[in-house]
Amino acid sequence: MKVYLDTSVISYLDQKDAPERMKETQDMWEFFKKGQYEVYISDVVVYEIKNAAWKNVKFYWIIWTR
Repeated sequence: MKVYLDTSVISYLDQKDAPERMKETQDMWEFFKKGQYEVYISDVVVYEIKNAAWKNVKFYWIIWTR
């Protein structure tokens, strides 16, 4: 199954003002890393992540792309 992730979904990896949503997103991220789904993002999302102020999101991105 293919899944498209938009920047707003990825931003919840470090959304401290919404702890339940942040935890759900982090759990989903770990699930996606297992490789059972094909995860897609657009060039715009890549640009937004690279220029984001969210340090933890950048960390997750680095881990994901290795």
